[in-house]
Amino acid sequence: MDIVTQIVKNNMYETQTLNRICRKREKQEQDNRKKKWARFTYMGKETRYITKLFKNTDVKISYTTNNNLGKLLTTITDLNPGKYERNGVYQLECPSCNKKYSGQTGRPFRVRFRALQRLQIRAQQIQVCTAHHR
Repeated sequence: MDIVTQIVKNNMYETQTLNRICRKREKQEQDNRKKKWARFTYMGKETRYITKLFKNTDVKISYTTNNNLGKLLTTITDLNPGKYERNGVYQLECPSCNKKYSGQTGRPFRVRFRALQRLQIRAQQIQVCTAHHR
């Protein structure tokens, strides 16, 4: 760097310009270094006390909270679903011929029942009795 400064002086340029360029480059290099971040859930005085320990380090601090709008607006799901929302073994009785149909499903019963209704409607449309009582 001393050689460059000497060349600037010999060509009658101001060394202040060179110093400004050097400082700007140093600042860019500092900004380009990877910054380290630490995330803390804000709890009050305790969090501030802990984060003050990082004040004179290269670690940047960010705060989060457990009390935000997204968490407050989430709906609470029903922990005890109704009998039609469960899966398992079921038995249906045909109202026209009184035959019973037993089955097992991994889906909610409501979904399976709708599928059986669609199957019955299709079977009635094409008049196939075997599709009705599989």
